[in-house]
Amino acid sequence: MIIKLKSICLEHNHTLVPKNVAFVMEYQKLITEMKKLIESYTLCDVDILSQVRLLCGLFPEATIVDYDVKNYVYKFCRNYEMESSDAAKLLQHFEKECSKDPDWYVQPLIDSETNRLQGVFYMAPKQQELWQHYADIVLNNNTALTNTYNLPLSIFAVVNNNFKSWIVAQAILLDKTSESYRWVLQQTIEATGVQSSAFIIDADPGLESIVHEIYPDTYLFHYVWHIGRNLEKQLSKPLGDRYSDFLKAFYHA
Repeated sequence: MIIKLKSICLEHNHTLVPKNVAFVMEYQKLITEMKKLIESYTLCDVDILSQVRLLCGLFPEATIVDYDVKNYVYKFCRNYEMESSDAAKLLQHFEKECSKDPDWYVQPLIDSETNRLQGVFYMAPKQQELWQHYADIVLNNNTALTNTYNLPLSIFAVVNNNFKSWIVAQAILLDKTSESYRWVLQQTIEATGVQSSAFIIDADPGLESIVHEIYPDTYLFHYVWHIGRNLEKQLSKPLGDRYSDFLKAFYHA
């Protein structure tokens, strides 16, 4: 049997049951304030039913369903346990390294309100030595959020007198803001007492904006590869067939 639908009436032709309205999805959203309270209650070992009662008392006009709270609690616990355990393992690893050799430089960045790890900068003793010898030219690059937690990894490298590249410092950050980069560059000074004479970066605006604040005497350069990418992005369409000739002239200059 085939049933053909010829028309649709978009208006309700019956009254809605008040009890059912409460279960419409748009009325079940947990707003940010609710989520923050759920996280606090969970960390204080408050059971889910008690959390629902507390939330209903604080938000009397909202529809709060226990399974929504339950799902968010499970999600929060999963992320919190994974994040805190890995952060703890990382710091424990550095603690062991420092106990073996006190010349290690490890500086964690802890949020004063949440007490969570926001970043960590570290240099092994050999890396500090290489920085102090070859910091005339330092290269920096920041990965594009390629790890499990989508955190930027900032890497510093130098080239020695045998034209060998060495990674001399690294930092795991929460973001790519100027505040984060300011903290990282300050750590390089704290660890080595030496600023770079020439600093080559990938044109990251957050980093570029504060380089001369921490390295006032350095010369700032951009990678040729990144310059080429920006040229292609900005000029390939406007110049059209003339772009290849422009590129040859640009690199020949």
